[in-house]
Amino acid sequence: MSSRETVILVGALATAAALFPAYLSFTGKEGHGPAPVVPLATTAPPSNSNAFRAIAPYLLAVPRALFAIISKPLRILASSVALAATPLVIVLDKILFLVALPIRALLAAIRALYPLYVFCGSAVLTGLILGGLIVGWIKFILLVQEVRRNRAELEEHKQWKKRGDYIRHRDDFD
Repeated sequence: MSSRETVILVGALATAAALFPAYLSFTGKEGHGPAPVVPLATTAPPSNSNAFRAIAPYLLAVPRALFAIISKPLRILASSVALAATPLVIVLDKILFLVALPIRALLAAIRALYPLYVFCGSAVLTGLILGGLIVGWIKFILLVQEVRRNRAELEEHKQWKKRGDYIRHRDDFD
């Protein structure tokens, strides 16, 4: 932010702070809609409240003026300290820039690559799930085929044992 923008911003804030008591003193004087009905049991407001509203800006101006008088030496001291600290502030600003630049570049790269990261992550998870299901299904089918093959071999072996050759040459086979 340039010094001109800073001066404009500080001036706008000072104007708003100066006009705030005037805003408080004039709010509520114009009614919005019909006046509220006051019950008979309440007491009437004191008549000095309108006088206080009229005096409030002047009463608030006194502390503001005292503060301005007291802070005058502080403003001079602050400007002197600011001028003396300018080289240090500039050096620290450049060091901060050199440190923050790689971090900003890293954050920009992370923000740019985040959609790719999400896409690859979902693709990997989908591949794991589908691949796991397919591998599991294939292993199940192979297991069923092996069980059927073993049963067929067992039946064939039982049939072979029932044949006469096996009974005659039992000692040779066992």
